[in-house]
Amino acid sequence: MNILKRAFLLLLVLFISQSFSAELSESLKKACTSQQLKDHKSLKTSPISDEDFDDYCKCESDFILENASQSQLSFLNKNTTSNPQWLRQLKSKAFGNCVRQEFKKTT
Repeated sequence: MNILKRAFLLLLVLFISQSFSAELSESLKKACTSQQLKDHKSLKTSPISDEDFDDYCKCESDFILENASQSQLSFLNKNTTSNPQWLRQLKSKAFGNCVRQEFKKTT
């Protein structure tokens, strides 16, 4: 009986963790897309849409989720509009990582 309780609790924790991660990932991706649209709105070449940044923003949000500490992720979950120094540093590292990946895909 005790083993069943532990197994159930472990599954519950994993489910909650994945749900939390998915919600936070989507929130980070939306924030990234918003920022990218804002940063690139002055480009006159052609209209830019959300989809233009899907791959990059997915990469950035995944990078943040993989490299932020649990307390940083909890902070982000509560403060989706905040942009502390550690998050700016993670985004900067993500940029280098994600652009390099995109370059490899296109060459």
